Amino acid sequence: MKKILLFVLSLFMVMGAFAGSQGEDNGLDLKLQVGFHNKKYGFSDVDLSKLGFLKSDYPFKNATPTIGFTLDSRWYLGNPGSFGIGINARWVDFAFANCVSRMHLEYEVKTNVSSVSMILPYTATTKTQFYDLNICGVGPIVTYYFNYKTAVDMYYIVMPNLFLRSMKKPELSSDSDLFKDYYMKLLEQQNDDRANLFALGASHRIGGVFRHKVIEVGVEAKFGKLTSMSWGKSKGSAVDVVDQMIDDLSDGKIKAGSFRVFMGFKFR
Repeated sequence: MKKILLFVLSLFMVMGAFAGSQGEDNGLDLKLQVGFHNKKYGFSDVDLSKLGFLKSDYPFKNATPTIGFTLDSRWYLGNPGSFGIGINARWVDFAFANCVSRMHLEYEVKTNVSSVSMILPYTATTKTQFYDLNICGVGPIVTYYFNYKTAVDMYYIVMPNLFLRSMKKPELSSDSDLFKDYYMKLLEQQNDDRANLFALGASHRIGGVFRHKVIEVGVEAKFGKLTSMSWGKSKGSAVDVVDQMIDDLSDGKIKAGSFRVFMGFKFR
């Protein structure tokens, strides 16, 4: 992290060599974005296939693409020729995703006959939300002007990143009428209505934008591993033990990156 901050500061010092009167392209940007992620999204950065868990399936692999918005400001330090060099401040970067996960499980019930058990199949459906909040980031921006109406931007931004994964208590269902007799026993094993996981760290973005007048479209790669926090975690259940083991194997790192496409507006 220190090396990255030193790199950004060094870029600002280089840009300062071009400093003069501010460019005429300063302004505020509002972008609406959709992000596409891999199957590890919102989960520990660990290879489950090598560990034999979940048959290599990640619990949030079916999560929807993220939707969100960003709010930026830019100040140009210099405009040598057709190029502009400036500072890009991103005030807010927020994204949301949702996931419905279904696991087909079996509940073993002891019968009155010695050493004989009855297996009741059931389905656990879990709804999970992902909240990705980033605030007060900064980085360099370089612009090439085709003319006074049309331009292309390239930028890099680093931001503090807070990530929340909020999982609702599973909904249990079964085609077996006998399962209802044991439904409450399973529910009693889950004391909390929601299981929340917070992760904190720094995330990075590299992007490109095509602008014509006030309309802009572009792509952006968001990357960087976040560290899971202990805030609000409950302890003691079998699920918590497995989660803690996976968390330890990944050094507490959570995947929250995505490849984004966006459309926005630039206001002078």
